Amino acid sequence: MVCRKLRVIDIVNGEWDDENQCVRTVFGKVNEIRAFGTVMDKFVTEDGKYSYIILDDGTETIRLKTWRDDVRRMDGIEKGDIVDIIGKLNYYNEEIYISPKIIKKISYNFWLLRHLEIIENLKTLPKEKIETKVTKEKKKEEIEEFEILDSDVTIKKILETLKSGEFSKEEIIERTSLDEIDVELALRELTDEKKIEEKNGKFKAV
Repeated sequence: MVCRKLRVIDIVNGEWDDENQCVRTVFGKVNEIRAFGTVMDKFVTEDGKYSYIILDDGTETIRLKTWRDDVRRMDGIEKGDIVDIIGKLNYYNEEIYISPKIIKKISYNFWLLRHLEIIENLKTLPKEKIETKVTKEKKKEEIEEFEILDSDVTIKKILETLKSGEFSKEEIIERTSLDEIDVELALRELTDEKKIEEKNGKFKAV
């Protein structure tokens, strides 16, 4: 299973599969998600050992939970922020929630770009499977200046960069001007496919 870009409603309306530790959705089995939305609330315990935020992407809300050392992932994230996240799906007490691995603040314009990517995903589904509470489409002209890169383009840019040497993730981002999370996912995929390898924090083509 790969990390999927999905709407929150696709997750919360899914069915938890305890045997495979994943959520069964209309897009198939998912155990890791890339999502985005607005932080509606944030809570941190007094001892700083547990924290959660409630994320709303316009279709539904879901909770992101962290414990112990992972609570620091929530540092700097506040109510009202728009965030882009990658996280593992978990289930407890009849609630599907996200354990975030990466969470970062994004601009409203970047949110619009991600919104279009989700719409492209929905085009692969029969209309009767598409559920949403969003009643207004974002106008296309609002984001005409932005380029939507699919995973193949991202991977191609990274491989071309690595032909000239060994670079860290941060150096790859700087050289390609790609989004941090897109680079993270592409590096995972390329490593799994043994097209690149990592040593001492540096990546190189195989």
